[in-house]
Amino acid sequence: MNIHNKTIEYEKLLNKSLDRKIGLCWGGFDFLHAGHILHFKFTKKYCQTLIVAINSDQAFPDKGKGRPFFPEQERAEIIASIDYVDYVVVYHGSYLNNQNSVGILHGKIQTTPYVPIDIINKIKPDYYFKGIEYKGKSIPEIEIVQKNGGVIIY
Repeated sequence: MNIHNKTIEYEKLLNKSLDRKIGLCWGGFDFLHAGHILHFKFTKKYCQTLIVAINSDQAFPDKGKGRPFFPEQERAEIIASIDYVDYVVVYHGSYLNNQNSVGILHGKIQTTPYVPIDIINKIKPDYYFKGIEYKGKSIPEIEIVQKNGGVIIY
């Protein structure tokens, strides 16, 4: 699939007929590294369609001055070039305001208010993938994913 066909607007993604089993990964992906690639490769063992949702520039966690380093469209194109990824969506949607999720900030586990509630509720992924560093941490996505019949895999 052409990388330009893999980057898709959120509304178009919601109206697209997707092959089940659907997997969803979500994050900033400002500095893509080998661990991300291995994570995407791992996910394809579970799902036919892998969607990677990236934070928009405006909804990027506060990870320091000048971040994100790469603009959202560039991050989307980089991720779309990875064979394991089927669709990339720049996510501008609603976030959980009253409850923090766990995030990695400057190499440390910290809380962040960014939780993609509506994309999980609307896509209803069969699998929601988080890095192993999140295992055992309290993340509100667990409840949202399970409520929709999905499973979180680390």
